[in-house]
Amino acid sequence: MTGRPTWQKVKGTLIHRCALAAAGKWLTIRDASRTDRLSGTPEPHLVAEARWLARRLSTALTERDDETAWSLIDSGGPRWAAAYDDYLALSKAAQAKAVADLERLATVTAAALLRMARRDDWDAILTEAIDPYAYLLAETKGSRREANQRIDLLARRDGRPPVIVDLKTGEEPATDETAGRHAVSVADKYGHVAATIIGGPVVCRALYVTFDGETSWSGPVTARERRRRYDALA
Repeated sequence: MTGRPTWQKVKGTLIHRCALAAAGKWLTIRDASRTDRLSGTPEPHLVAEARWLARRLSTALTERDDETAWSLIDSGGPRWAAAYDDYLALSKAAQAKAVADLERLATVTAAALLRMARRDDWDAILTEAIDPYAYLLAETKGSRREANQRIDLLARRDGRPPVIVDLKTGEEPATDETAGRHAVSVADKYGHVAATIIGGPVVCRALYVTFDGETSWSGPVTARERRRRYDALA
């Protein structure tokens, strides 16, 4: 997170973390959809994981349980928990806004992802995706920075181009125009690199989630392979 932290940015980070945590490793949509009682009520695994994490993270943050918050807020561990530092930098009132309704928003986001997965025939998903080989083979500072971009969610579709999903959160819903522009920016930022790595087109979409719990999707934008290649390291 860059610049002075705001409760809106911190809240968005928390929603990302809770909604996407279950697919830190490749998760098939079949497994993501199976009934899970982790949260105490039967619901799809992806939603149950989001609910479970949101409950525990909310409690850890509000009770200043540092060790638990560190372990839950960032998969990199306590030394990388910048999101927790951003939360602590907020006023008490802003901290309350950042945590408010986290469980509902995390589960709404996870459910929206599952609906799109079924509608668009996704096979498996991976969150916070990054290609370490592209970074290793990049030869310039700019290409390393580009190769190090984290994709919020990558979806595999058997026999069809994969999908990159960028999750956007905020107080206001996106218009069709802003959603379309953001899908194009996702293609520019991530899609061409991914297309170059896999050697084929990649579909990019944005999922918007408002703090009122409304969800909307951008239309698909296709990114194609750039005419370049990474040379093997000597």
